[in-house]
Amino acid sequence: MDGGLLAWLKLEAGYLSLEEINEVSLTYEIVKQLQVGISLSSATAIDTIFVGTLSLWAINLTNNYRVDLDVAVAEDYPEEIVLTDSDGWRMEVTFSDVVETDIVEDVEYERRNVSGEITKDGNPAADISGYVWEPDDGTHTSEIVITFSDDTEGDLANYLPVELPVDF
Repeated sequence: MDGGLLAWLKLEAGYLSLEEINEVSLTYEIVKQLQVGISLSSATAIDTIFVGTLSLWAINLTNNYRVDLDVAVAEDYPEEIVLTDSDGWRMEVTFSDVVETDIVEDVEYERRNVSGEITKDGNPAADISGYVWEPDDGTHTSEIVITFSDDTEGDLANYLPVELPVDF
């Protein structure tokens, strides 16, 4: 506008060969206001089954605040989620391979253990533990607990601003 750049969009890709893409990223920025992005990277070709890292980020450019979410997707568990911000907070959560199965009325349920930690500037703030069931329903309910450094506990769902579907 009036010779100035208001926003931009960038798409980048990396290839193993002419037919095999293994990295892709998309970044959108409203100049001097906000930047958001997503990237996928894998040691092998990105195919119908993705194994690698999914990264999402958002940067508020007006106050230089950044949030990053990285999800490591493995062919075999564990899978890991890391959420960090520019204020020094870090949450790391790991999901195990299936540790229990149950079949009820022809529905197969799988349980995975969850473990993790929340830190602030590298110092422990809370531990994360629990399990998730897939599917999660009235028969098999997931539970993830945060234990703070003063030994108080709370359900992770109480600290999330919105309900997130648990589908791992």
